Amino acid sequence: MRLNVELFDAGGTTPAWTREYTGPVNTIAALQRDATAGLAKALHLDLSRDERVALMHEPTASAEAFDLYLRGRAAQIASAAEDVGDFQPSTLDSLQRAQSYYARAREIDPDFAIARARLAMSQLVLGQYDRVSARRDQGRLEAEAALRLQPGMSEAHEALASYWMSGNELPKAIAELERALVGRPNGPRLYGLLGSALIDLGRWEEGVKALERASRLDPRNKPVHYRAALVYSRLRKYHEAIAHWDRIILLDTASDPVPQVIRAFVYLRLGDVDSLDAAIRRIPFAPELGGVTIYGRYTADRIKRRYPELLASLDSTSVTVFADGVLYMPVSLMRAQTLEQMGDVTMARARYEATRKFLEDSVAAHPRDARLRVALGLAYVGLHRRADAIREAREATDIVPVSQNSTVATAFMGGALEIYARLGEADAAFNLIELLLSVPAGRELSVPLLRVDPIFDKLRSDPRYNALISRFATT
Repeated sequence: MRLNVELFDAGGTTPAWTREYTGPVNTIAALQRDATAGLAKALHLDLSRDERVALMHEPTASAEAFDLYLRGRAAQIASAAEDVGDFQPSTLDSLQRAQSYYARAREIDPDFAIARARLAMSQLVLGQYDRVSARRDQGRLEAEAALRLQPGMSEAHEALASYWMSGNELPKAIAELERALVGRPNGPRLYGLLGSALIDLGRWEEGVKALERASRLDPRNKPVHYRAALVYSRLRKYHEAIAHWDRIILLDTASDPVPQVIRAFVYLRLGDVDSLDAAIRRIPFAPELGGVTIYGRYTADRIKRRYPELLASLDSTSVTVFADGVLYMPVSLMRAQTLEQMGDVTMARARYEATRKFLEDSVAAHPRDARLRVALGLAYVGLHRRADAIREAREATDIVPVSQNSTVATAFMGGALEIYARLGEADAAFNLIELLLSVPAGRELSVPLLRVDPIFDKLRSDPRYNALISRFATT
């Protein structure tokens, strides 16, 4: 075995320090230990005794076990590189190979703590695919065994955090992540997991700080930027959200329009209609791309009250519905609302009626889908069926209560608010406005948005409108 190490100064093109370490293949762990000592000396590191012990620690005396462990790590890293958010057969294959290598390493050396910690993690990740409860329990046992062998091991605490997160026991998961960070204080993955757990527990400010740390340690991690951008918007820290959307767009070689559209909507929450409009118009119009660009055009033109131009965009699309996790907007409903604003009552009613029939069938098939309830309620608004519209607004907010999922719940509260505002149902609308402005719901509502969105036109003459704006003026 020959291990060649080169150390470069930042920006340099020639090595500042080089060493070669050689020995029999079965001494690879010792070679790594010697290289580590050489690097520490070359860098003039002032190491504490505990740090020196940790750096010089040999994880196993078995070269065969160590080789299997390294093969497991390679397979595990490959699975992470292949995982793009959707199920990939190659990802599952890599995870299974990693698990097999770690298990074989443990069989050769049962005291190989890091192999057992990695085995625990692979069991827990695989448990997300096959949902076998015994796999999850086995992962916990392996992690606990690793901690008995090597107390404080960061990877073992990370595995236990994953175990508790899979059971939605977030306080326990957070405690394990904090222990893991003691051993790896610059671990971006740990900060990302910690941030997500804190946010899911409602500790928004702490959570976004952890996500910010994760994004600085791993600036090319788009999922972390996504989560940070969304959380900053909910906290109404819109400029911080835009900074993360900018990073996502910069990293996106495929020019995905979704982050570009969401970024443009952040300007709307700031009340900057011109920037919203300019950002939307810079996005290439792709009328067939899942509806995201047509919905962006719809929003910008509706806010600008450019109804003839909006109708032309809607007529040019082949998309029938724009939908995401919290929004379901049929293009026929967009057309109906646009025709109504243009004064074409007959055509608007025909579009509303067609939308109503379609959505009533959809709600009958999926009665617990709050997105459909909001859309149907808006169709009833257009048909002047006041009681039916109010019923759907209430159903939408009852389906997902805040106690169950605060981020989804506030989205449906925003949908219900649009129904009430379009109806001129002032009491219900102002109650929801007050509630949304007082919680982290900046994606649904902000004071600048209240001022510029035509949805709220029927509420502006009510004294409560100006009173709420004055009360939440900094929100």
